[in-house]
Amino acid sequence: ALERLTELKNRLREEEAALPLRKEEFSALKEQAEAAEASFRLADQTYIEVSGRVDRAFSLFETIKTVQAQENQAQETVRKASETVLKLQKNLDELEKEEALCRAKEQAFQGYDVLYERWTAKQEQADALKEEIRLSLRLKEEIKKQEEKAKDAVKAYSEASGEYKKANREYEEKRTIFWNDQAGFLAKEQLKPGEPCPVCGSLTHPNPCRILKEHQEISRELLEQLSKRTEELRNQQEQAAMESQASAALFKEKERAFTEKLSQLRDRLLETVKDEQIKECSADTLRQIFSRWFSGFQEEGARLKAGLDTLSKTRERLEELRKKKGELRMKTDQAVSQETEAKETFAGIAARHSELLKSREFSSAEEAKELLKKAE
Repeated sequence: ALERLTELKNRLREEEAALPLRKEEFSALKEQAEAAEASFRLADQTYIEVSGRVDRAFSLFETIKTVQAQENQAQETVRKASETVLKLQKNLDELEKEEALCRAKEQAFQGYDVLYERWTAKQEQADALKEEIRLSLRLKEEIKKQEEKAKDAVKAYSEASGEYKKANREYEEKRTIFWNDQAGFLAKEQLKPGEPCPVCGSLTHPNPCRILKEHQEISRELLEQLSKRTEELRNQQEQAAMESQASAALFKEKERAFTEKLSQLRDRLLETVKDEQIKECSADTLRQIFSRWFSGFQEEGARLKAGLDTLSKTRERLEELRKKKGELRMKTDQAVSQETEAKETFAGIAARHSELLKSREFSSAEEAKELLKKAE
């Protein structure tokens, strides 16, 4: 222990002897430490400041990134809105072009409704004329048949008259013979042996009047038969005469009616068909002229009907186009409004993006990282 104490005292004396020198070293070290501390504090303050700047720069870069995405989205929205507007305007232009064509077509067929209405009224007259011509031709055929009937009736009358005259002649001849040979016929019919003569009263008849051999068949009964037959033939002749007269009268009446009707038909047809040949032509020629005119008339009607159908369809299409244009204009106005709104939104975002870019302290995140690395 004594040795240890002695050793400590010796070290104390050595230390006391070196104390002035150590104070100088301490003082120098202290100054160095203070300078180092000041430098550290300055470096730490600088790092804190640089770190804050870098953090703000990173936050700004994130904001710029987000705004850039919003700007891109807004630009895409503007592009789509503009495409929609262009498409709608193109469709509207196409509708207006089609409308212009329809207007021109409508103008080309203007008045076809009135023309077709007039044609329809004229069609009724034409049908009536056609029917009259048909009836006239049928009347002509009836006249022809009636003429044949009249001829047949005349022939029948001639035959009946001939038969009557023949029968009557035979009857008159036999009746004359009968009356001329009356004595002979009385002798033949009434003289009987032993009976008195109705003329002289004699009971004997030695030499009665004789009847010629060729007159033997004549008798009252035969005359009665001939008379009855002659009367029947006379009645038949009179009936045939009346039928012939009636048939001839009917023929003349139909012929008169036909002539009158044909004259009226010519006048009516001449008002519709301007052909001077109508004034003197026959019914058959009249039908041919009318048929040619009617064929052209029907073609004209078909042309007018086709034009009227075209006009009706064109007007229907114009009405459809009017409605479509109204709807399309509404959609276009909405699309233009949406496009304007999209452009305004895009302009606002682009302006903010530009301001953010201008407010940057660093051109990139790498530049900020490099500064932070140097500040560490």
